Amino acid sequence: MSGVSPFGVLVPGQPILTDCILQTDETHWTLLLPQAPATLGVFLTNVTGPLAPQSAIGLYMAKASDQLFEYVGYLSAGQPSTLVKTPLPLLDTTTPVSVVLGFCLVPIEHIQNLEGSTMQNPLLPVLPASKAKEAATRYQVAERILEEMYNFIGSYGRLVNPNEPLLLDIPSPEEYILLPSSYVNRWRERMNKMIQKDSSFWQ
Repeated sequence: MSGVSPFGVLVPGQPILTDCILQTDETHWTLLLPQAPATLGVFLTNVTGPLAPQSAIGLYMAKASDQLFEYVGYLSAGQPSTLVKTPLPLLDTTTPVSVVLGFCLVPIEHIQNLEGSTMQNPLLPVLPASKAKEAATRYQVAERILEEMYNFIGSYGRLVNPNEPLLLDIPSPEEYILLPSSYVNRWRERMNKMIQKDSSFWQ
């Protein structure tokens, strides 16, 4: 697209960003932010902008280093502006984290699936609840579940010296699975990566 950018981004304390939003193809745009802000405003510079009938702009955010995008909101004819809260996993209080804000032109049905019941009518704004905050909360809940599962499995385990004969005292006829303790932690790490990488994990 030529001329005025179809989007504008307002980071608190900074001028409105438009020219640095890059169009990568017909349906995708990106904006690199050197330091992740806690919140930012995103809006259409022209409500008809790049939108086709029954379309919307999905908003995604990822660390610049890994490009694992997470859904954080949307723009539409009924919601030409929105407040985005950066997901907690992308914020770091000690070292600034560069993030990429992604814009994707998608069918309105795609956004409806992501928003769930909070988006009854695609031409109306969503209810005043932050989807980014929900995503961060879900991540925290998942972390607690993983931690509890890890501790629960660990509480039933016992240390075995790999250099000594394995003697099992099985108190019941249940089936048992013998595995290294590192496997439990590897499962926990794998689930963490899935939750962060796949924005549709909870759908």
